[in-house]
Amino acid sequence: MESYGINPNTMTYSLLMNGLIKADKPAACLTLFEAANVDERTSSLTENVRLYTTAITAAAMVGDNERALGFIARMTQAGIKPNLKTFTALMNALIASGKTKLAVDVFNKMDEPDGFAITLAIRAHCDAGNFASAAALLTEQRDGYKAMSGRDIMT
Repeated sequence: MESYGINPNTMTYSLLMNGLIKADKPAACLTLFEAANVDERTSSLTENVRLYTTAITAAAMVGDNERALGFIARMTQAGIKPNLKTFTALMNALIASGKTKLAVDVFNKMDEPDGFAITLAIRAHCDAGNFASAAALLTEQRDGYKAMSGRDIMT
């Protein structure tokens, strides 16, 4: 970038990383993120929830739940608070690698899960064979919590 006269900033990294995700190149996204983290000129640019969440999404895409968990630990150490998107990205990584109980644990730590998070929790419960808990989440939606749309329920 710098050889072309572009000084990277947080937005540059966000656009590049998201572009790599959309181009189905999660490994390249992770490489870019890690390279920026170890370079003393750019490491401070990566210390935000958006880039960590994108990196967790990339780790989920390559099936590397340990790396996704490591990003959560690094965020916490850096004083960056994970948000709802961060937790749902982590849940996706855990479900993809068969760690459904851990995905449910992540869900249970959410203060106000949205419909997508609830959908992931239902999937995690079902994948673990815990259909009663999945049904309970659906019943909560029917009985008034309404965090899920009809579309969420049907997916």
